[in-house]
Amino acid sequence: YLSSKQFGSLANSSQKGYENKLNSFCRDTVHGRTLGNISINKINTIVCTELYDTWELETSTSNANHCSRIFSVLMNYLVAMDFIPKNPMARVKKRTSVPRSVVWTNDQVEKFLYVAFTKLDWRNICVIVLMASECWQRLVDIRNLKWIYVSFANIQFIHPNTTRHCV
Repeated sequence: YLSSKQFGSLANSSQKGYENKLNSFCRDTVHGRTLGNISINKINTIVCTELYDTWELETSTSNANHCSRIFSVLMNYLVAMDFIPKNPMARVKKRTSVPRSVVWTNDQVEKFLYVAFTKLDWRNICVIVLMASECWQRLVDIRNLKWIYVSFANIQFIHPNTTRHCV
């Protein structure tokens, strides 16, 4: 799969992520054997279910779903290449993960900012939290903000992934 056109068409960051996950799958243990030592023809829904349950137990439901999507891409590739008749991961019952959505109250933000501004070492994270709070942006959007999105003339920044502007 790693030498296929399908893999080559992925973004570099996706390729690295897929390659790391696929390598880690080979080290996963199923029925007392590492997956890398199990013949493709022996990978069935039972094996895939155990893999999914292991991923969920070791990390989270969200990560197990992410791993199963990547593993399913590999299985679909094997189906397309006529190595296996069907994708065994497609029949695994996946569970719904609880969305991660924590919203701070204004009081919590104020307390955080008060404490964070008391130490010079914490000032950068404090500014990021302050900007995110004032502009209703995710922390990652503020962290990835580039100077080209800042207008000092208008005292605002415009994030390319949102319709909101912060003044």
